[in-house]
Amino acid sequence: MPPKICYNDYSMSRLTVSIVVPVYNENAIIRQCLAAALNQRLKPLEIVVVNNMSTDDTEQLVQDFAREYKSAGGTVDIRLVQENARQGMIPARNTGFEAAVGDILGRIDADTLICPGWTQAVVNAYTSDSKVMGVTGPVTYYDMPMRRFALRRDNEIRKAIQLFSQRKDVILFGSNMSIRARAWKALGREFCLDLEDKLHEDVDITVHFKKHGYKIVYAEKMVAGVSARRIENRRKDFIKYQNKLTNTYAHHNEKSRSARIAKAVFLSIYFPLHALRYIYSGYYKKIQTECEMDLWSPNGKMSPLSHRAHTKLNMKSKTK
Repeated sequence: MPPKICYNDYSMSRLTVSIVVPVYNENAIIRQCLAAALNQRLKPLEIVVVNNMSTDDTEQLVQDFAREYKSAGGTVDIRLVQENARQGMIPARNTGFEAAVGDILGRIDADTLICPGWTQAVVNAYTSDSKVMGVTGPVTYYDMPMRRFALRRDNEIRKAIQLFSQRKDVILFGSNMSIRARAWKALGREFCLDLEDKLHEDVDITVHFKKHGYKIVYAEKMVAGVSARRIENRRKDFIKYQNKLTNTYAHHNEKSRSARIAKAVFLSIYFPLHALRYIYSGYYKKIQTECEMDLWSPNGKMSPLSHRAHTKLNMKSKTK
């Protein structure tokens, strides 16, 4: 059953938004990602999906989805572009940013499910201050329990990190971020290609923005649901991934109190979240479709996981 999509008309806002989604073998979630990106009160100008040499049927699913959407009367341009020269997030991101034509370049992951007010929150942040060049927001983990609680905690942690940093730093978060197209055109060639895979591409953009005095802000209403699948990594791999935070600043001969605090926070929650993920994973597989398809209610609020999931499971058990 195809995802439900809202077909509202695009508003009269002067700023247009392109949503760029790099993908590599994401057939399990890409349709849900696209459905969430289209289910916006303020519709994006386009969605640019960058296929980075996928070996599964991700490309075909995107093409089928775009065709279904257009035949149903959808007006947002869903474009599929290819990045076949190099494997990796940065080459795919760069290809998407180059192809996009909007004033604002939103960048999300293939497993990101943005809330219905996401595009509006992005436009509001840039419209309210012409000096803003980058915007990021909070996330919740839709494949973990207590999603509303997790969103509140994530929001509080990100604001606290900003508050206690020496320069009130805001670090862009790749699963939920955006930049002005003119900032990309001005600095895109400076961003690191990270051939050795030792850096965070979103933090790299942050560092380059800071060097040029580009303003980055945090928007609380720019909410996204993301997968917690990275917490399944072994401790060694998780630490290696978190080290990229400080590695990115060190690569540029910079220090960031925000990065050190964020790294410490993420490492401190690894064991409890890893254990919770293991315990919850079996249960989540039973309610996965409901979680991903119905994460956001029509008014943009997060649907309660427990009631919806338990009701669904109880109905199934009664029919057996």
